Amino acid sequence: MFEGEGYDSLLQNRCGFKIIDRLDLYIHLIGGDRTRAADRHGVCNDQLRFDYPDDPERAETTRGYLWGLYAYLMGDDENWLRENKPDCAGAAIYALQGVGKAGEVTPLRRWLVASLLKSGKVWCAIGRRPDDRAPEHIRNLPDVIPAVKG
Repeated sequence: MFEGEGYDSLLQNRCGFKIIDRLDLYIHLIGGDRTRAADRHGVCNDQLRFDYPDDPERAETTRGYLWGLYAYLMGDDENWLRENKPDCAGAAIYALQGVGKAGEVTPLRRWLVASLLKSGKVWCAIGRRPDDRAPEHIRNLPDVIPAVKG
């Protein structure tokens, strides 16, 4: 996960057309599915910013993934996501199920999930400008600190 263009470079490159694919890949790697591990190499898979008007789907999906990672760290389930984050529950549940596939919650898995949550949140926040036309709900991202302490 950490070699070459892996997780360590998630915050270094500005082209982001593959970011959802990469987040999806890391969610499954953390969940124990290594069948696509080689896919993390050879593409421009990293990004620090996005412009909501240019690609709202990417922002919405990323937001859902982050809430799913948060739910995993907090010990919340799919019902909690449906009740508390109905606007992004689909992507959130997908992420929650993906990281949870490996079974037992280990300290390493918690650290990987928290790291992915933090880097994803930074990615969502970096490109914001005062004239950003993104809707207010897109700014509603999980707080990493309570999730880590959870």
